[in-house]
Amino acid sequence: MGYVANNTIEGEKRPLRRLTLPTSGKLVDAAGGQAGILKTLPMGSPLDVLAVSNSFQLVRSVDGQTGWIFLPIGMEKPINATVR
Repeated sequence: MGYVANNTIEGEKRPLRRLTLPTSGKLVDAAGGQAGILKTLPMGSPLDVLAVSNSFQLVRSVDGQTGWIFLPIGMEKPINATVR
């Protein structure tokens, strides 16, 4: 049996990284093709990335709404911030 040290994990309030959306995209309620659309985000939207699942990233928009967006890793434009 083992444990994970608290200082090696990220809390929900602290994003993994920040990015700028390279194209418009749909914020959806689940990481999958059958997910419901919450809203459409315009190109250039700044987002906090909270988690990654395959080609979907769990993000939080500047207005605080959280949802999933289809955005394969490497397609995003990082904001001037350190990737954690």
